[in-house]
Parts: sequence; structure tokens; C-alpha cells
Amino acid sequence: MQSFPSENNKLKEKTFLSLEKLLCPKVISALTPLVIAAIGGTIGMTVVINQLDSPEAMGLASSAIAGAAGLARSNGENTE
Repeated sequence: MQSFPSENNKLKEKTFLSLEKLLCPKVISALTPLVIAAIGGTIGMTVVINQLDSPEAMGLASSAIAGAAGLARSNGENTE
């Protein structure tokens, strides 16, 4: 008797992004600065749009954006 591959196996093979590929260290290290910069940008835009006179909020936003830039900076290592 011949066995046929199940539909689930076919679907797994065709899946473009699997959880294993999505959570690899390279992807996480690439997305972390983007998330932090988005948070900083959101805080900054909220302060500007609401015309808040809050130097603390702008300081927090600029610190988040600067931290994201620091994380996104290349360290000179190429481990491919």
C-alpha cells in the first residue's frame, strides 16, 4: 500500500515564513532597533501633535531613537 503525504506536510513545506525562521537571532537583532525607534517616534509625534510642553517626553523619545540607532550600528563583524 502506497502512503501519500498528508495535506499538513504539504502546507508546512509551502509556508514561506515559519516560526523557526521568524525567531532566528539575525531577524530579532534586525527588528529590535526598528521597534525601539518606532516607540520613540510614537512618543515624539504624540508630544508634537498634542502640543505638550514636556521636555521629559521629548527626552524620552530622543533617548529611544538614539538607543535604536546605537543598536542598528554595525559592529564590523561579518559572520556569514
